[in-house]
Amino acid sequence: MLAATTRLGRIPYQCLDDMLITPDGSAIVCPSSKIRNAGKNGTITYSTGYPEFSVTTGSLIRIMGHWPQQRDDPYAYDLLWSDASGQVLIGAIHSAARDWVGVISGNRFTPLSDQRSLGAYQFGTW
Repeated sequence: MLAATTRLGRIPYQCLDDMLITPDGSAIVCPSSKIRNAGKNGTITYSTGYPEFSVTTGSLIRIMGHWPQQRDDPYAYDLLWSDASGQVLIGAIHSAARDWVGVISGNRFTPLSDQRSLGAYQFGTW
């Protein structure tokens, strides 16, 4: 588990096994199935996404695809590719009772057009 410190305290990121270093070597990105968010009033909420950490400092740079998470909401579970800067990712989420592979840019997820054979998605060409 990785953790980042913010003005609200430590926020743990349950990074899954798939971590990628961005091609420019500046950051590590991982899918995080559950991110614990502590509010100023002590309220705990959860979200999911792809946290990106600096390889130099270990500090959190940003969270790509940062979505609130309820019990049956989408969750990030795989990371397949990153552009040089870590600003655009290809990853997998589970949503609407199925798995989707798509492009993550900011907090936007755009499914790839052909989702019929997800069993072999790791071997695709991006």
